[in-house]
Amino acid sequence: MRKQLGLILVIAAIMRLSFLGLIEFKADEALTVLSLQQFWQQPHLIQAGLVSSTGARNFPLFQYLLIPAAKVSFDPRFLSAIIGAISVIMIGWFYVATKKSFNSKVALIASIILASAPYPVLFSRKIWAQDFVWLFAIPIYVLILKIRKGNHKPITLFSLGILLSLQTQLHASGLFIALVLISYLLVKKVKLWWPIAGGVVGAIPALPYIWLQFTSSPSFPDLTAYQQAANQLQNKPQLLHLLQPFFYVTNWDWEQIMGAVDYQRFTATTPAQGIGMLAGLLLALGLGYGLYQSIKTKTHRLSSLVISSLVIIYFIAAVPARLHYYQVLAPYIAVVSAWGLIKLFKTQPLFLWPTVDFVIFANLLFTGMFWRYLYTNQGVMGDYGLPYRYSVARVEQVTAAYQTRPDKNTINTYAFFDPVSAKLTNSASIHATLAQYFYTQDDFALASTEAQTAVSLAPHIPYFQQLLDELNNQKQE
Repeated sequence: MRKQLGLILVIAAIMRLSFLGLIEFKADEALTVLSLQQFWQQPHLIQAGLVSSTGARNFPLFQYLLIPAAKVSFDPRFLSAIIGAISVIMIGWFYVATKKSFNSKVALIASIILASAPYPVLFSRKIWAQDFVWLFAIPIYVLILKIRKGNHKPITLFSLGILLSLQTQLHASGLFIALVLISYLLVKKVKLWWPIAGGVVGAIPALPYIWLQFTSSPSFPDLTAYQQAANQLQNKPQLLHLLQPFFYVTNWDWEQIMGAVDYQRFTATTPAQGIGMLAGLLLALGLGYGLYQSIKTKTHRLSSLVISSLVIIYFIAAVPARLHYYQVLAPYIAVVSAWGLIKLFKTQPLFLWPTVDFVIFANLLFTGMFWRYLYTNQGVMGDYGLPYRYSVARVEQVTAAYQTRPDKNTINTYAFFDPVSAKLTNSASIHATLAQYFYTQDDFALASTEAQTAVSLAPHIPYFQQLLDELNNQKQE
């Protein structure tokens, strides 16, 4: 057991704690660091988190969790390392719990999937609330395994309620899986008093946010923002949810991470993508076969039901099909994938471990080559953008003149808002963003200077000249 656990922890740590200069770092991450800097400069009660994709602000739990680490350092690489280290610990806990409830073979393969698969690695290397989901998802999984075996002790149910409440505050996906697991408790005829009591206690960190909603004028501004965004988007049910659990254990759909041009260049210059896709295909087959076998044999039915139930709820509720919404399902997806892979090789068991070794090799190779591409090309045009080491160098160059100002942290944060555009426009977009910031501060002189710099760096982009003209008109008025 110790050797297996050691192997898992080493793989998980290598994938999450190596080359931290290459972490993703854009607006959301910069705003989180800014909120932590503002807290420690003048300690105060943080009442709301960042604005989410729904238009509403998040609960402030993510900031609360990072406050102790930020006391040590605000360096994004350090904060990302803390998140990555927590993920490594959670994977170790997952292995121990899964081995105890099932067997060492399922535990080892499932843990290797979580430790090495590209998307679980991607979602544990940046300062993002979704990357902290495992802090609650793994303990919830452990408690559900205990309840499955008949452990209905008050402390177990109370703890489950606390964790479900906290996970909901970290990301909206926590609410949906809470509905699934509460339904499971009802089917098991578990009395809900203790989970409800735990949920109330777990909601304590949300009280400042709730108070903010009541005392704002008008009341409940985030609910209003969410409703307005929902009316504009008018999301429809997406069949892509049927594929998301399979994507989670593969490197499929990596084009959105890199962008079309960089992805094509990456696949043309290294076999890592093709090898990774083959490894992903094996794991996806394992997941599919595991889901099929669980229905047929009623083995690992709990994990399969949790996966399928959440997919159905996401589909019915017209939740956008985004892969990070499946972070809450990570332990269940890994277990079913591992068990399905074992069943696939039941008649040819000698091929099982070479297949697992190939998956480890393919995932390490793919992620390593992806990091190499980020390093040599100084970023990508897709969702990932510029790694921190390159974006911070560009930002520091632009903002050097403002480092004696009391609002230097805010200025630095604004400069991180669109690092991809900064690369494409030779930092002109950073100057344009700073121009807008200084305009909000009624400093028309600095705003005009930054806009003029943007125009001189990228005269071929009409927007920068339009911005300068608007600022000059405002100044004259």
